[in-house]
Amino acid sequence: MTSFYNLLVSLEEKLGGVLLPVDHKAVEPARLISSSAAFLELTRSVASEIYLENACKTKNDPVTLYPTLDAIGRIKKDHRSLEVLDLVAADFLEQI
Repeated sequence: MTSFYNLLVSLEEKLGGVLLPVDHKAVEPARLISSSAAFLELTRSVASEIYLENACKTKNDPVTLYPTLDAIGRIKKDHRSLEVLDLVAADFLEQI
């Protein structure tokens, strides 16, 4: 089982520092995403929702697959219903 922090670090390695730059000194879940992220608000909301859905209390708490997928799916659905999810952002969510 991986921790919330390790999940973000592995996503940074997979997706790259432009899409998902991790601020390794941050403590708050949304602040773990550096302000230089290509989709800053979207990426920070994904991080926050994953944190909440997995009932994390610290960045080192474990995350599991289904709550994480639920969080990402909810964000994707909400953004689509508001018609603010473009093709590139939708692809980014799929990559996560």
